Amino acid sequence: MVRFFYNTPNRSKKSGKLAAPSAQPKKPRATNALEVFLQEQKPQITQKMAEKLGASSKSDRNNIKAYKESQQELWRTIEPETRAEYEEKAAEYNKKIKEGPTDEELYECAFCLHLEFCCT
Repeated sequence: MVRFFYNTPNRSKKSGKLAAPSAQPKKPRATNALEVFLQEQKPQITQKMAEKLGASSKSDRNNIKAYKESQQELWRTIEPETRAEYEEKAAEYNKKIKEGPTDEELYECAFCLHLEFCCT
C-alpha cells in the first residue's frame, strides 16, 4: 500500500503535467503524549461520544465537536502516572524517528511503527 503512493506520479494542479518526484519520502512527524493517548483510546472516545449524543441519527456520529470534547474529557481525567507513561511512549517514538528505521522496520507496516500492535 505504501509503495503505491511512492510510485504514483504527482500531477501539477495548474498545468496537469507530471510534477518532479520528490527525492525522498517525508520523515514522520514528532508526536506528543496526547496523540499517543488518543490513538490508543480511540474506541473509548467513540463510545463516550455515542453515549453523549445518543443513537439518534447517522449524521450525529460524525460530529467532530462532540468527538473533540470526548477526547478532552478523557485526557483530563487520566492520572499523572498514566500521563507519564504516555510521555515515555512519545519520547521513545521520537527517538525512533531520530535514529531512522532498521532494515526490519522498513518492511513492516509504515503506519504502525509507534504502536505495540500492527493494524493489518
